[in-house]
Amino acid sequence: MNRQRTIGTIFLRTLTAIGLLVITFVALIACSGGGDDEEESQMGVLDLQGDVSAAYSSGTFVLWVPEVESLGGAVSIMMADSTSDSQSAAASSSSTSISSSTRGSGSTLASPASMSSSSATTASSSSMSMSAGSMSLQDSIPDGAIVLAEATIEEGRFSLTTEVDEIKPINFSVTDSDRVNSSIRMPLRTRQFVMEPGQLTLTMDKYEEFVVAGGTYNDAVINSWKQSEEYLNALELYQEAIGDSIPSSAQERFENIAATRAQFTQLVRLESEGRQEIALNNPDLLVRRLTLQTTNITTGTWYTETMTYLKENAPNDPWIAKIIERDQEHQARIDERDLIAVGTPILDFEAVSLDGTSMSLSSAHEDAEVVLLDFWASWCGPCRTEFPYLTEAYAKFKDKGFEIVSFTLDDEHEDWTLASEEEEIPWINLGMGSEAEAVMTYKVIGIPYSLLYEVSTGTIVAKNLSGGELEAKLEDLLD
Repeated sequence: MNRQRTIGTIFLRTLTAIGLLVITFVALIACSGGGDDEEESQMGVLDLQGDVSAAYSSGTFVLWVPEVESLGGAVSIMMADSTSDSQSAAASSSSTSISSSTRGSGSTLASPASMSSSSATTASSSSMSMSAGSMSLQDSIPDGAIVLAEATIEEGRFSLTTEVDEIKPINFSVTDSDRVNSSIRMPLRTRQFVMEPGQLTLTMDKYEEFVVAGGTYNDAVINSWKQSEEYLNALELYQEAIGDSIPSSAQERFENIAATRAQFTQLVRLESEGRQEIALNNPDLLVRRLTLQTTNITTGTWYTETMTYLKENAPNDPWIAKIIERDQEHQARIDERDLIAVGTPILDFEAVSLDGTSMSLSSAHEDAEVVLLDFWASWCGPCRTEFPYLTEAYAKFKDKGFEIVSFTLDDEHEDWTLASEEEEIPWINLGMGSEAEAVMTYKVIGIPYSLLYEVSTGTIVAKNLSGGELEAKLEDLLD
């Protein structure tokens, strides 16, 4: 068995290397064409045959991407390593953007025999329905997601074909489904593979663990580690630990979690090591980029090292260029925020209280001598860790002229209300939203973020005091 797997692994790697060279050559030819015509932008057709019969007997297989702009670009990233910057930029500018070129087009359900779609539609969560054995399209696909193709599952199988304009990560969901064994529940996760031209097969086991075979980039980016003997053995142990039944009690659920934690940690470790090897050493820059795009493991030096390498060697690739632009914008906001320093004047803004009353910062501190402006959110653990210190300082110094004005970045009023009730906030409580005037005025890019200022001078005297630092500062100012 080990010898067979070893031979299979060598054969797979050989085919992968040959396939990468072929697709790279095709991409170079596509780039040299340089036309804007939609037909010329197509790289080929994805022919996907699926067998999900171990998990689903019927339903709809859906390929989709998030609403945010796709930043892929197979041609441009391949060219970045072998052409001038101007040529790469030209290739980059002609690559297709899913959100801009396909939003609003129609997409129809396909028969199980075949399905073809080069258009897309936007999913909506306007209607929702759930039952014990089925789930609607809207329940399992994010609001606003762009559906690229769909196919009906009959007797556990489906067939789907769709045009491929670029090699990129693609998500899939099985909706309106009838499960073969509804008692088995795997941890929720995004199911994703690499969309590329060619004949691919997708198979799924009863735990919904899936493999996409036949694709050059799927083999290089995912199967190279996911189909290794060590990973398959670890996966088998993990699935055995999970079992086939839903825990009947809280105690049984707790015991199952404890039993599976070690196996799950092992799977994450093996994936991280496999992706690290690809991201740092594969000669194909597109493979490196896809490795970053298809993982949730974004910690560790290998991820940051690969990102740095791609920024230096493929800056004109749309996905990399967007990251560079985002980093530059983030740094610009840091620079702007740092201008709001100790000794600079406090800036006024308009906001609303929890009950909807309009209020300005200047009106909130009319009777105070020293004010703490504190930015927070219900979902921010470190912010709420500071609340006991704020409460203690407020109780001790309120009668001496101390006031707190908190501003929440919560976008949902319900979240703001619930957290305020849980923390029993006694001071001025304003909001709300991450794009609000107050957030923009103070260039807030991370929370907790706080400014302590004197009302008489209108100047900031301290920033980001934590723990007992606030109380110590107030003793200097008010005692």
